[in-house]
Amino acid sequence: MKHFVVFMILVFTIVYAQDYSGSYALITDPSTVLSIQTSNGRYTGTLSDSSNGDYHLEGILQGEYLEGYLTPSNPNYQKLVFVISVEGDKLILLAALMDENGQPDRDSAQSFEFVRKAGTTTTEAANNPLSTQANNSQNPLGGGQNSDPFSGFYKGNSFNLQLNQNANGYSGIISMNGQQYPLQAQQQNGQLVGEFTANGQNFSFTARLGANKLTFISDGQEYILEKQGGNGGSSPNPNPLQQTRTSQAGTVINLNQQYSAGTRLFSPATGVSFTVPQGYQAFYDPKFQGFLMKAQDNSNLILVEAVSTGTAEDLGFYTIESLASFISPNDPRFQTIQGPGWQGNILLASFVVADGTTLSGAARSGEAGNAAVAVSYGQDLSLVSRIAESFDFTNPQADIATMQQELAGAHLYHDESSDKYMSAPLYSSSTTVAGNSKFAYDFCSDGRFKHDYDNVSYISVNDSSGNLGMIGQTGDRGSKQGRWQLVSLLMGNPLLVMNTDGGEFLLRMLEKTNNGIYLDGVAYQVSQSEICR
Repeated sequence: MKHFVVFMILVFTIVYAQDYSGSYALITDPSTVLSIQTSNGRYTGTLSDSSNGDYHLEGILQGEYLEGYLTPSNPNYQKLVFVISVEGDKLILLAALMDENGQPDRDSAQSFEFVRKAGTTTTEAANNPLSTQANNSQNPLGGGQNSDPFSGFYKGNSFNLQLNQNANGYSGIISMNGQQYPLQAQQQNGQLVGEFTANGQNFSFTARLGANKLTFISDGQEYILEKQGGNGGSSPNPNPLQQTRTSQAGTVINLNQQYSAGTRLFSPATGVSFTVPQGYQAFYDPKFQGFLMKAQDNSNLILVEAVSTGTAEDLGFYTIESLASFISPNDPRFQTIQGPGWQGNILLASFVVADGTTLSGAARSGEAGNAAVAVSYGQDLSLVSRIAESFDFTNPQADIATMQQELAGAHLYHDESSDKYMSAPLYSSSTTVAGNSKFAYDFCSDGRFKHDYDNVSYISVNDSSGNLGMIGQTGDRGSKQGRWQLVSLLMGNPLLVMNTDGGEFLLRMLEKTNNGIYLDGVAYQVSQSEICR
């Protein structure tokens, strides 16, 4: 629920009157929790937003809807007006800023979907350890073992799955081809019903358990996974803290967990460990797809990234380039205002992006051929330098080398046709844009690659009589060659790095699925390369 500015005025389907008391988790970010209580016909509560602090809720029932105000605890944020309703098993929160007349600003309208936290019908039941609906995993006498039948670690031919019961129902991680996809689920009629997130999209699934085998179904496809570690729902390395795993290097970073100041964190995929600085809270942001450290007073934000193979120079440049494109997509140019220069074994530099944003970065190379970087807003090199000093390096544990071997000798091909028609009545003309985008990659086992691209579109303009008035073209075509390799990023995501013979870096996020290979979210057909012989 990042940058919470929003609203309402959508037409709801007819629903019956609701008792909105309870505790709800945001579907896309379960760490954001909405708690509602009722007394004498009035509703109060708290919206705990992991990014922007808490909002105090006050409202009353208006027919089938709960309407009222959200008042932020942070004085830098504005008061919001809201409407809450129910659609199926989802609670829909619609909220907005108010205009100068105290009316909802429709242009700021935004909706958020919540689900009731599992095992509660009211917040009192959720907090009552004697309630029959209380989560047994909260029992301090449980000895750290989770007796829930679904919780545990499962192995399959296509992917592995870790499931944990928590206050929201179930959370977990799908691990496939070096990538991790977070999931959330609730138990309904003896099976799990939920969603997992990949490439910024949510995909629904169901899962049912029989003996020690889990049948996982998504998009009509069944996957059979076998439970590991025997009965009792424990993973191969049982942990009473469920999602927290530790190693000698620190706590293993988890997609669904937040970390407080002073926590030592470890990325097995890259072999990099580091410490969360004082005054900061750390977490993985799935929307940004990065690991962030946020100042508790909301004054600053730090990005940490790492690679299993690479140098401080290359990783630093790639990270700044990516941030510049994210911050200023219309003009991603940036220039150095201080450095780059070495302070011991730390590479330091400050940059300014075209929109005026200042960034400071500190990067280090590891003894195992890995590297890590911390980038902060502003020109405070001392802060990112302290984080870089905390970097430690061990050998990466990811199976990225196996993935690279599987990709060697492959030909990847994508073909997409387009045909767009636009009219301009003011000028009594029409425009047709037609093209055929073709992209191909060949990855050879000797580390060489070839990239062919043809992204030319043809433009024609006709007058009102249909006479051809102008024709032209846009786009480009060509070929690039160089060396390639796969590396793991901090969270285990595979990154395809291509260094052309002309000195250009081509970077593509790679995802391997049962349906083929995706580069930056685009599907490619895979065949045997004809040039890698």
